[in-house]
Amino acid sequence: MSIEQARVGEVAARMLDILDEYGYGEDAEITDVLVITAVNDGHGATNTHYSVSPGMPAHVGVGLCTLIQKAMLKPS
Repeated sequence: MSIEQARVGEVAARMLDILDEYGYGEDAEITDVLVITAVNDGHGATNTHYSVSPGMPAHVGVGLCTLIQKAMLKPS
């Protein structure tokens, strides 16, 4: 694959570090994952793609998007 995979790996590793800092413990389980990417095609167009965990209900994905939208637009 010609697209650099390191960026996604860096973000995933950072997320796992953040979750580890919360100290959920050994019984915790990641139940759903949503990954959204923006890809510049090299010709000026940007395309958005997403992938979700297998079997993730649509309402959960929409809820995650709504939550992050509010968090990102929140004044710092």
